[in-house]
Amino acid sequence: MYLSTLFSLCTDFTALRSITILAFIAGLINIPNMIYFASTEYSNGQAGVAIALKGSAVCTVKEFVPCPSCTIENFAGVPHRIATAASQYNDEDLVFVVKNHCDGAKLPLALVNYATLLFVIYGMSRINRHLKEQEVKFDEDEQTAQDYSIVVKNPPPDATDPGEWKAFFEGAVAAEFGPEGAHVTCCTIARDNYLLVRALVRRREIMQKLKWKIPPGATLDLPSLTAIANAIEEKRNLIDRVKCLVVPDVPALLCQLEGINNEVKRLSLLEFPATRIFATFETEHAQRTILNCLSVGSRDVKRNDVLRIQDPKHLFRTRLVLTVKEAEEPSTIRWQDLSDRVWDRFVKMMMTAFAWACSIGLVVFTVRLCHHRSAKFAAYAIAFFNGVFPEFAKILVNFESHPSEGSLQTSLYVKIAAFRWINTAIIVTMITPFTSTLSSGSNNLLDGVCEIFFAEIVTTNVIKFADPMGFIERHYLAPRAGSQEEMNSRMRGEEWHLAERYSSMSKILFLTLWYCSIYPAGFFLCAMALFINQFAERFSLMRTWRQAPRLGPHTSSFSRRYVFTLVISAMAVASSYSWAGFPYDNLCENEGAGDNDDRNNDELEDYIGTWDVVSFDGSRNVEVTVSDVDPSYRFCQQSLYWSGNFPAIPYWQNDEWMSKEQELLTTVYGLTSLFLLIGVCLWIIKISIHSMIFRSNYETCGKDQGIPFSDVATISSYVPEVKSDVFSYPLLAVDTEDVDDELYEWKDPDKLYSYYDLTRDAREILKETMMPEDKIKSLFSTIKHWPPDQGLSDMHAGGLRLVDECR
Repeated sequence: MYLSTLFSLCTDFTALRSITILAFIAGLINIPNMIYFASTEYSNGQAGVAIALKGSAVCTVKEFVPCPSCTIENFAGVPHRIATAASQYNDEDLVFVVKNHCDGAKLPLALVNYATLLFVIYGMSRINRHLKEQEVKFDEDEQTAQDYSIVVKNPPPDATDPGEWKAFFEGAVAAEFGPEGAHVTCCTIARDNYLLVRALVRRREIMQKLKWKIPPGATLDLPSLTAIANAIEEKRNLIDRVKCLVVPDVPALLCQLEGINNEVKRLSLLEFPATRIFATFETEHAQRTILNCLSVGSRDVKRNDVLRIQDPKHLFRTRLVLTVKEAEEPSTIRWQDLSDRVWDRFVKMMMTAFAWACSIGLVVFTVRLCHHRSAKFAAYAIAFFNGVFPEFAKILVNFESHPSEGSLQTSLYVKIAAFRWINTAIIVTMITPFTSTLSSGSNNLLDGVCEIFFAEIVTTNVIKFADPMGFIERHYLAPRAGSQEEMNSRMRGEEWHLAERYSSMSKILFLTLWYCSIYPAGFFLCAMALFINQFAERFSLMRTWRQAPRLGPHTSSFSRRYVFTLVISAMAVASSYSWAGFPYDNLCENEGAGDNDDRNNDELEDYIGTWDVVSFDGSRNVEVTVSDVDPSYRFCQQSLYWSGNFPAIPYWQNDEWMSKEQELLTTVYGLTSLFLLIGVCLWIIKISIHSMIFRSNYETCGKDQGIPFSDVATISSYVPEVKSDVFSYPLLAVDTEDVDDELYEWKDPDKLYSYYDLTRDAREILKETMMPEDKIKSLFSTIKHWPPDQGLSDMHAGGLRLVDECR
């Protein structure tokens, strides 16, 4: 496995271990809250509550109280909380509503939760710092093509001569390097030829499928294939014709092949401009110097502001400001998407965002239906959707246009993480009535949260260990493969994505922090889930996952910069609303209650006595006694969340249900969430937008190791290639005769690189047109390799220097 891929996994496991420890310590901090919630002072010891919910804010001390003005519409989602009794004095029914007598809005409880928030912020900052140090350490431990390479994102369309780019780069930093000069070792000119390459890939796949279907020993030339197709066509019956619509047979594949050949001939008449330039230098020093000298803000590039460039040698062809960045790893480049315009990428992103939003709506509807049946049923539905959605997300991101695997992984991460946050935590809040927050039993909030925890602990990890699809691939389909290549493709293992691994971790953490104020024991369940998940992923890594490309630190960096920060913000916001919602019964005591006030006595006059109370849904039938000193109540909306008020502070109370103590803690927590959210938004804007638009944002990572590119054992360069599910190795969109074998990042032990060369397919198709060889070569990307002169590898032996500022 690539060391950079290993780094990605190591950061994943490091983050898993660190957050597991953080969650466990946070659980220890919350032990006082758990003890209070389980005490007789809060809820009479929580008698009858499941063990997993002991120490949560579940309230078992409740009673029906008079609420003359309440209606069934006020408690439509919870008909068991509102009841009626036949009046002895008139024909109108008396209305009673369940009142929670658990006082959870205590300042000491909120202070413990507030201390947990501060600890999580501190712990996450330490984890982020550690992960960043790991990034630097791994970057220094492994030398890859990325450490020596740059990419030009806005080359002139006609700048297709590698020699011109070599001269430009070496001349741009000639003054900084002196007599020894900077040496460009490799240069790749990527062309906007995706349509042609895609057609050739489809043709190669069809040829491979034909090879699997024709009799052994038959050749793949057109006359032989035509004869075989005619013979099959004569024997076709109705069932075979229907079957070939799903699984194309030889005649159907041959028809597709002829259409693709014509498409290739048509596309070969076009001119394909340069879209990216990849240059690899012999030393890290040269690469860093070029980046320091040529990196400018995107605003200056867009305006082609040549006045911002002090040295004319830094302008390409003396007039063009270049967009120069550090290149990503060769295996992460998505060559087929390099030429897409920004507007095209934006449109595709909007289309997939719409599809993502529609899927959220469908899942909300489905989970709601399941929740009506039972909380456990909804929990397993949530776990099922969490497992299935990543496959749908992969379809969405493959439809999008991404120049690199890092960009694709980030998009995949955002979609999966956001979906899982909503599906795991937010949906439960949305579909559960507010007054069911502190109730125990089926269809109530905390029971659903607990079921989700156990579903995630059990279901997800059992599927990882079982690997049902991989078992079918390896033990059923592979032995029945029609060729060695097909069998190899079946044995490659499951394709995995680092984005999915990180989103799984963030999902459990988000669920824990979202409900931590009313379910502090969730920290221990979170630690348990992540602990088991570590072993499940290690098992998958060694047994079932296939080798991944060199992913680098992109996903780790995005996670620690944005995702962890947003998770902490969600904790602050959710906790502030949770403390403001106590006692979660939507009842406010009428004025003068319990003080013999005339207005209260008038309201209670018809209620005094003992009544046989029946809930609206008929599930509860209790006897209620009301005296003349008992208070009466009215409906008041205690959920500031559903009222749309932010931050959650006492100012938004329509009816004053909060005690003075609750108002104090809610004010502190609400304002903290507001300031934290503002700070996070400003910080994200600063690091994400300002640095990219108004100034150069190149920063070195690690120290210059002083190892020349040509001396790196795992040397590789930027060779245009396209992955195919039909082949075990990528297909090459470049003439392999111009590429040294040492520049490839992979090697097939059974076949030469020329076997995967798509330019040979083009030559075979275009030989009828008598197209010149130079014209055929101009249809594809170009690679030029200039090995260093003898002694150049020792160029930096006497010392290293780095240019801090070139303009």
